[in-house]
Amino acid sequence: MEYDNHAHILVLGDINVDQTIVVPAYPPEGHDVTAQFLDWGSGGAGLNAATMFARLGGRVRLLGRIGSDLAAQVALAVACEAGVDISTVQRDEQTATGLCSAVVSSGGQRTFFSFRGANVLFDPEIIDVAIFAGVDLLYLSAYALLAGPQRIAALRAIELAARCSVPVMLDLGIAPAQQCQETLLNALPNIWLLTLNEDELHLLIPEHSDVAALDMLLSGGVKQVALKRGARGCLVANRDCRLEVLPPAVTVVDTNGCGDAFSTGLAWAFLHHAPVAVCATFGNVLGALTATRLGSAVALPARSAILSQLDPALHYLVLPPRKEV
Repeated sequence: MEYDNHAHILVLGDINVDQTIVVPAYPPEGHDVTAQFLDWGSGGAGLNAATMFARLGGRVRLLGRIGSDLAAQVALAVACEAGVDISTVQRDEQTATGLCSAVVSSGGQRTFFSFRGANVLFDPEIIDVAIFAGVDLLYLSAYALLAGPQRIAALRAIELAARCSVPVMLDLGIAPAQQCQETLLNALPNIWLLTLNEDELHLLIPEHSDVAALDMLLSGGVKQVALKRGARGCLVANRDCRLEVLPPAVTVVDTNGCGDAFSTGLAWAFLHHAPVAVCATFGNVLGALTATRLGSAVALPARSAILSQLDPALHYLVLPPRKEV
């Protein structure tokens, strides 16, 4: 399949309002600690991916569900600013917008407290063959496979994308790796790119080394896998190669959203036929830049920041803002 530069991407995943609290140290249960910083912003794996694709120059449509509360406007703000098409974002009159509270310690590590809210009630009736017309990639957050009508929508989307010859990119998560092993393994033949971190890999394929577990995933039918290793970069594997790539050195402020940025950048570079080493480097740069700022979607790097960090030979991957005709 040939892709135009401004690839058309469909994203299915959670849309949240994010609450970020910075503390000097995470307290024991029942104790008290004074926060050093508080912020509200846009987040959710689906919204983060859609925003990052749009900032790279993609034509992006977001599939998700929010409440009819005040939080909904906050949740969508960054995606709208980036130019994401939210025409297929549904509104729920009864259930609140999803909320993710991230408590960030001094080392930049975060602990999440999440309420998925309206996300799990996404109406699957919108998922049909017509929605894949002209689409170059389906980006799916594995959290959409957890529960409710959203799970039905995600499974239907994988099936129809395969029928329409649309590549499917799946980004894993701790909860899906724990709760949906059979579903995930059965879906592997229809997955073009799978991204996951080391904890998720060991939950999905327990009692195996990283390399052996990746080999098992490839044997299960997935076309390519990327293992996210944080400060140690990534390991990208397909049937022809295994490649480890280190990230650029940055001062970590907040790791929230880094995995989403990495996965998006990797998929975007693969979609534009870049070599594996370039794809891994590009994903690492986006993930590292995200770690230098507080927040989730708001911390995703802008075009200028990416270009300043990227080798000029790779600037072709960061497209100028798309102009509507």
